[in-house]
Amino acid sequence: MAKVVYQETFDSVVLENVTEFDSPLDEAIDEAIKEFEAQGVHLGIIVKNMRLSEDKKTIVHDILIALEKLRNAADGSPVLEDIQGPLTTFSAQCKVSIAHRARWSTECCLKHEVNRQNLVAAGALGSLVALLQAQKSNSRVVKATSKALRAYTLDDDIRQAFGKAHEHARLLAEEHGLIAISLDMIKDWLQDSDTASELLSTVGKLCVRAEYCQEIVDHGALHVINNVFVSFPDHPAINKQAMSLLKAMVGNDKVKTEAMKSGVSQLIIAAIIKHQAVVGVCEEGFGALSMLALRVPAHAKQIIQAGGGQAIIQAMKIHYNNMQLQKLGCMAIRNIGCRVPENRQLFIEYGVEEVINSALQNHGEPIKDVAKAALRDLDLKVDFVEQWRGTGHEICR
Repeated sequence: MAKVVYQETFDSVVLENVTEFDSPLDEAIDEAIKEFEAQGVHLGIIVKNMRLSEDKKTIVHDILIALEKLRNAADGSPVLEDIQGPLTTFSAQCKVSIAHRARWSTECCLKHEVNRQNLVAAGALGSLVALLQAQKSNSRVVKATSKALRAYTLDDDIRQAFGKAHEHARLLAEEHGLIAISLDMIKDWLQDSDTASELLSTVGKLCVRAEYCQEIVDHGALHVINNVFVSFPDHPAINKQAMSLLKAMVGNDKVKTEAMKSGVSQLIIAAIIKHQAVVGVCEEGFGALSMLALRVPAHAKQIIQAGGGQAIIQAMKIHYNNMQLQKLGCMAIRNIGCRVPENRQLFIEYGVEEVINSALQNHGEPIKDVAKAALRDLDLKVDFVEQWRGTGHEICR
């Protein structure tokens, strides 16, 4: 598999050739190219046309300057004169290489639904999937293209009442076969946690229908997820992505059953315990366990027997000041404990009442509903406020 370097690394070598060896910029670039190629590094997506800043202390990329000007203009109400120059520069730069176009695709889709829809209509999804397949051995391209594809599944433009994130996910899954492509690539990249993590995140964005969740499982996703936990026990980022994908998949009840049979719940609990200091891992782990236990008492029993309840309580004690984690923890406790009397008793023994009441005291209104629901379903004391008694008066809030 080809080696790759980041753009920043290439730029730093070029700058070193200029400053340390007094080389002209063109020669410095050529020397950097020869140096990396001699090491077997693939430079297909590295931007090689650049210039020095006026003080000759930094490398300047015109495409990034143009992009920043366009981004700033988009935040306001630009006139043609404000954007004509940057657009001309940007258009010319995007014709230079894949590296320039990859940056462009992602940036122009973020928080801009019209751009997304126009690019989809122009065939961008097919082009990106084809690029992903053609450059599947190039880590940098795989990561950049995965990010670009995910940008089409976002619904982040507050200016639009309705977006087409679901439709774009459907196109990627059905017409472009991205589920099978991504999962096959993950299997090849399991030795590289960063690249595998990006691909896992991309697959997770396609879990928008029950049939897609089943297709993901049919292509070996559960085996891949379990391999991630086993192969990367010390890498919290990819553990988090594996949990996130699983959480999305088990919205399908059949997939939920298959997931529990695979033993993935024990691996999630082990990851939460190992990375209990990492908020993101704990949050995604709580979410995954919550979904696995939802409406299935047998699953809830397995989770509590594997130490899931203690892991949740301990993480909530450590991150008592994190509102989102406390909220997700309360939801997981409720789903695991509400339908199984034995689980409720174990949670009480673990000190769940004190933990939830502490969360209520620290965070109040944002977590009030889920925290009180957890206390109620565990048969613990909870104070409810009667907001209305039918006396003809408006509700006081």
